[in-house]
Amino acid sequence: MPFRVASLRNLGVPDGFLHGVLAWYSLVHVHPDDLPAVLSVIARTLKLSLYFH
Repeated sequence: MPFRVASLRNLGVPDGFLHGVLAWYSLVHVHPDDLPAVLSVIARTLKLSLYFH
């Protein structure tokens, strides 16, 4: 399983490309005002019905 390090604001992949996103301790460092935008990027890049941890 390959892993990639990327910015939460730009994951660098097309919409619906990822099978999952591992962001355990990354989101605690995002300013609360920026969370909706960051979560939107994550949601956009995930394939439907898959996992976000």
